[in-house]
Formats: sequence, structure tokens, C-alpha cells
Amino acid sequence: MREARKVQRLAVITLLISGILGFAPVALAQSSEIQGIEVTAALPGTVHQAETFAVTFELTNTGTTPFDNVVVTVEAACAPSSTGGLVEFTEIQGNGDALFDSTEVWSYLAPRCVDAGVSSASIALSVSDGVDTLSGVYVFGYSPVVPVGVDSIGELSADECLVRSFDIPFRMVTGTPSHVPMAFLVYAIPLQGGGHQIVDSTEFAEIHHVSGDGDALFDPGEEFLARFFFGSLTQCADPPEPPLVLFLSMAATSADSDATWCFGTEDCPTPALEVGTIVDLIAESERLPDVADPALPFTGADTDGLALLGLALLAIGGLLLVATRRTSR
Repeated sequence: MREARKVQRLAVITLLISGILGFAPVALAQSSEIQGIEVTAALPGTVHQAETFAVTFELTNTGTTPFDNVVVTVEAACAPSSTGGLVEFTEIQGNGDALFDSTEVWSYLAPRCVDAGVSSASIALSVSDGVDTLSGVYVFGYSPVVPVGVDSIGELSADECLVRSFDIPFRMVTGTPSHVPMAFLVYAIPLQGGGHQIVDSTEFAEIHHVSGDGDALFDPGEEFLARFFFGSLTQCADPPEPPLVLFLSMAATSADSDATWCFGTEDCPTPALEVGTIVDLIAESERLPDVADPALPFTGADTDGLALLGLALLAIGGLLLVATRRTSR
């Protein structure tokens, strides 16, 4: 019976595996919930927020009791799974019959797990020992990381009203594309007892593509610049004395699963990322280079030159006057 199931599911498995290559799985062991059955899970080495990924669960019969009617159902991050809630399986070690015998290893593939809400991949297992139906749940937790890599702009000087823009470079490090995120930049003052007090927050003014196709979708590997302004020419932000620490926040939605990812936004458990520190505020008059007033045509800034030019004009006028008088005689 199990052989027939394997043949029927072979085509489905082939299609599902094609989308999961490239992961470096990490195997996690779970203590047995059903005596005599050990379960492990191979998760990707890194799981990004809102990312889709594959998990392979392995069941090993470590006891002496053969089990029948083995049913594995994926839960948590791996819902929904393939084929109406049943994961696909392959016999890694065994004799090929319908019994889950001692020392046999069966591998179950959950090809589409989604990081959304619960940071774990789990399966519900049901087997029969010939007398009773036994059940257990095996949970494998992981720690999702933010799907963007943000480069720090380090220590910098800013104008005293924070009118000039702050350009924060970041790139998509997840394997799942996202819709254009919300992004916020705040500046905060360090507190003596630790932590920071937020002074002001601003939403991004624009996002520029550094690399990629330039559309509204944030694809894996694309690089961007998020531009922010705190002040304006008509209203000075009037920040406190430096140092002022800059923190970046973002929130977005996966284009693949509609799962959300975030860091630093309201009600988001992942903190904002520190991206730089303002160490000096410079007045605009100090920042702009000194520019001399433009000279009028045929003049300069030298007052001695102007005096000589005036004397020459007076001399020429005197000569013209003498010549005119002689002509009139």
C-alpha cells in the first residue's frame, strides 16, 4: 500500500523539489513525543522574515516496535503543505513494505513553509502500534532575521536644521521578493542609564534603485538608497546637541506569500537598526564656501586701481578741454 502511495506522489515530489534548491539545511533534533520514534528537521541555515522555504523531516524508528498507518501533517510555519495537508515522503532506509520497522528512516518533505507569525516548523504525527493509535507533535523553532542588509553611514556632520538629506543604503538579502516597504528614520539622544530617547521621526521621501530592474518590487539582491529629510527651508528642526543616533525602521509584505516582515515599526518585535551617528551640527553660513561678490565689467576689487583710472580720465578730459579752446580761437 505504501509503495502505491510513493508511486502516485513521485511526480508531485519532482515538481515541488525544483523550487527549493540552494538552501544549506541545518538539522535539528527533537526529543521523542512517541516512544520509539525520533524526529529531526532540516531547515535552511538562515530563514528571513516572510520568506518561503522547504523543510525535510526525518522519522527514525529507534525502538523495537513496528508501526503502521503513519500519518504526518505539517503545522505552524509549514501550513499549508502540499497535497491537501499531507507531506510527501521517501523511504531512506528500510525494506519497502507498509510497516515502519525498527531502524527504518522515512523522510518527509514540506516543500513550502512560510515564516509568518510563528517562528517554528512542526509536524503532527499519528501511528498505530497494532493496538492503539499514538500521536505526538514535534516542534522545531528558528530565529528569523530581517530580509534586508543595511549599511551604516557612520559618524557624520549635519546642518543645524537637518535640512540636508540622509541617504541610507540597503539591499535585499532574502530569497523572496517584497512589495515596496514603509521606511522610517529617527534620531535619538543616548541616555545615561542606557538606551535612547527618540527626538524626531520622518518617513522616507524617496527610494532610488542602485541596481535591479527599477520596478516597484524589491527583488532578491537588489540595492537601494532610502532618502530622508527631517527639516525644511521654512522650518528648522532645532535638534539637541550631538551625538544624535540614527535608527532605521521598515515594514513590507512578501510578494510570494503575503506574509509581512518588519523591524523597528510600531508593534514589531524586531528592533530598529542603528545606521549612523550625527557627531556635529554645522551652521549653514559655516558650511557654505566663501564666494566674492561678482566684479562689474572692467572693474575689480582693487581700490588703488580705481584711483588710477579716475586720474587718467581727469587728465584726458583736461587735454580735450585745452584742444577745444585752441580750436575756437
